[in-house]
Formats: sequence, C-alpha cells, structure tokens
Amino acid sequence: MSNQLQIILEQWNGSYKEKSLHLQNSQELLEVIRSMEGKHSIMLTLENQGLEHKLIISASGNIFTVTFIANGNEFYDLINDPLAAGIVMLVIGGQEAQYPNKYLVNIEKTFTPALEFFNTGFILINDLYWDKTGNNDAWQQEGLVKG
Repeated sequence: MSNQLQIILEQWNGSYKEKSLHLQNSQELLEVIRSMEGKHSIMLTLENQGLEHKLIISASGNIFTVTFIANGNEFYDLINDPLAAGIVMLVIGGQEAQYPNKYLVNIEKTFTPALEFFNTGFILINDLYWDKTGNNDAWQQEGLVKG
C-alpha cells in the first residue's frame, strides 16, 4: 500500500519546512515517527491517493496527537485515556492551541495506527479507541467547540 500513499513531513520552528517522503517499508515509517519526538511543532500526514483518507500524527515535544480523516469529512481522534479530562496548550501545526488531555498520546500509541494506515491506507475504527468529532467528543465536553 505504501506506494499509493503520499507522505508529507511538515515542521514549524521559526520557519515552515515541508518534505515529501518516499518510505520503502514500515521500519522507515517508525524511524520517521521516532525522529519527531522532542521537536517543537511537527506533523506527519499520510494520505491515501485517490481516496480521501488521511492519517495525521502531530507532535509537540514528547506529546503526540493522532487524527484519522475518513472520506474527507469524518474526523476521528485517537483516545489515550477515556477518563482523562482537562486541556493542555500545545503548539501543533505551528499554532498554539488548546487540546483535550483525552487525545494526548505517547509515541508508542502512534505506532499501531501509523502501521495500519501505511499498510492498508485505512483505519478500522473498531480496532482502536477513537472519538468521532462532533459526537459529544472531548472537544465539546471541554468547551473548545460548540456542539
């Protein structure tokens, strides 16, 4: 599947840098994700060309977020702790924003969805814990977006 994926690494650190990656195997993908740890604001996007599916892995320091976009308009956030509450200020995508604690994961939790998307071009939502945006998710519960 990896040959049908467009993979982009974006970094904001005073200036914007974008690099298209041509990864040959899943080990190279894991190396890229490991290289993101500790960076100020960095984002890896895997996009299934021809379909409107994307997996976005963002990092701010040692904190990661993972978002899956299905069909171009269904957004899902990977859940770390379903009972987590509160918000944290992070720099993601070059901008400081508030993020629900519920969706902040460590680097190891990024590996499973990254490998699944790299190998199949899709995420089977039932296999992992995901919140669908707009479905009384933590964004709404924390008052960050209106329901």
